[in-house]
Amino acid sequence: IHRDLKPGNIKITPDGLVKVLDFGLAKMEQALRGEPGAGVPPASHPEAVTLQAETTRPGAVLGTPAYMSPEQARGLEVDKRTDVWAFGCCLYECLAGAKPFRGDTISDLMAEVLRSDPNWSALPAETPREVVTLLRRCLEKEPRRRLSSLGDIAILLEDSTQSRQPSSSASAAPEAKPPPEPAERSSPLLRVAPWIAVLLLGLGLAVSLMRHPAASAARASQIRSLAVLPFTFETQDPKLSGLGKWIPAEIRSKLGPLQNLQVVNSPARIEQLVQQKKSEVDIARELGVDGLVMGELHGQGETMSAYVWVVDGATGRALGKQREIVASASKVSEIPNLVALAIVDELKLQLSTSERAEIQAAETQNAEAFLAYQKGRDFFSSRRYDQASVEFRRALQLDANFTRVRTLLASSELIPIAFGGTTNEMAATFKRLSNEAERFRAQRPDDPAVAGLRMWIAMLYERDWKKVSAVFWESQRNPKPESWVWNAMSWYYTLIEGHPELALNARRQAIAMDPENLLWQIDRGHQLTRFGQVDEAMRLFRSLPPEKILLEDYSFTLLRAGDLTGAKELATRVLAGRPNPGTQCALAAIHAKSGAPDEARKILRELEAQAE
Repeated sequence: IHRDLKPGNIKITPDGLVKVLDFGLAKMEQALRGEPGAGVPPASHPEAVTLQAETTRPGAVLGTPAYMSPEQARGLEVDKRTDVWAFGCCLYECLAGAKPFRGDTISDLMAEVLRSDPNWSALPAETPREVVTLLRRCLEKEPRRRLSSLGDIAILLEDSTQSRQPSSSASAAPEAKPPPEPAERSSPLLRVAPWIAVLLLGLGLAVSLMRHPAASAARASQIRSLAVLPFTFETQDPKLSGLGKWIPAEIRSKLGPLQNLQVVNSPARIEQLVQQKKSEVDIARELGVDGLVMGELHGQGETMSAYVWVVDGATGRALGKQREIVASASKVSEIPNLVALAIVDELKLQLSTSERAEIQAAETQNAEAFLAYQKGRDFFSSRRYDQASVEFRRALQLDANFTRVRTLLASSELIPIAFGGTTNEMAATFKRLSNEAERFRAQRPDDPAVAGLRMWIAMLYERDWKKVSAVFWESQRNPKPESWVWNAMSWYYTLIEGHPELALNARRQAIAMDPENLLWQIDRGHQLTRFGQVDEAMRLFRSLPPEKILLEDYSFTLLRAGDLTGAKELATRVLAGRPNPGTQCALAAIHAKSGAPDEARKILRELEAQAE
């Protein structure tokens, strides 16, 4: 199953050969059983770019929205009929000169795919009736009503086109009219039929080759998904002790945006597998990747050396040679860039000029600022926001142009305020961050982290939902926006459009891009509760580390589930450790439902006094 068939992946060579490209998302059908085949449409304009998430992660986004089948867009299990749908979209576009499903926004487009039919009147008048019927069968919403295979389509197209080829006697008849002008010489179907036939043959042949053992062996070196393992590093310098995980983290951030490579962003899961002393083959299999990046760091006085190699996940053998990267200790921030370029070279990846420039760009030349930033990021990921802020501020003092630090510093101030500050603290902080976010935009117009921050400010403080949507589309210049962007869009679909399917699929996309972000999991539980899926929300909360979840969200779920005693105990425990308006509201609701309205009113009066 190709799973991303579209005009952009179909090329015609100068000598007329038609080639189906980009099998990065292709999978054997049996490998997909039990695994959702797609998710919410990618973070792109409906007529623009493909966004691919991890191909093995349940609920991940796979495909391009304008060509996604309804089941693929809904994140359901897919089979070869999803390619039949995509082919129908391509054929319709060949004939009509426009896509069958269009929309000004992602929501409009998905509504069209899920609920509307193409504009059949847009097909040329001379389109054979049986071809229109074929198209209708390809674009059936229900997979069971769709044509079952591309082979069936090939036969139907062949029958249709052959029946309309002019016979030799007819073309030789003396009363035959002069041939029309070249543009009208044949029907649109006859003009595109030859390459459509080759397309079907090429797609079928390529998928069949994937099943052949020899082809699988030949494909082993074609790495299209990677996990970067921690580097071994022994040092007596406590300032450098984290480099073994910081360097791989930076490599992931450098390789992650590449469109033709998928990089697993699950450092805790990777670390767990390494500590369990799993083999390279087992690690690759459990992470669902083709290859692993492994390395060692060595410090010799003022010189740092990184030895890096890529391992084939299927065999556990190193591909190519070991690469040595040497840099001075004062330029340790350059090591991830050089390693990332070495990996690109090893895998023979084709990069655009902008992609290569982004990998080469050093955010800071100051080694101390780089180390402070990495330390702050560790604090941030463990939700120790105060300590993270200290390190981020130190990094900025050392290098005022280290702009990536500014977005994380703003986020480390935003999150605690948004989830537990007083009204006055919120107002002051949000106003300052709103101004800073616009300055960051001028400094880093294409930075997805800046887009995510601006969306959150617009949503939580400015309450400007048009701006949220505008920033979302603005961020689509980056084909792989940050999970923050998807998380904000998930709340947009929840609060403004009230669309559970799109909201929860957007949440799944955020989680797929940043699977270890507990906040995204907690938000998903909150949304499930909001949409009435309380049992599923409860299961999710119980699966999370109890010491790390935002308990106020859990208390709201308990309230909706009717467990008033459990909700009250939990809310009281939260408020004892961290007073905040959100949990106070939940406790007021619990009191009201428990038959204690006076207690509820008392809390509300206190909140009103704070809110002025």
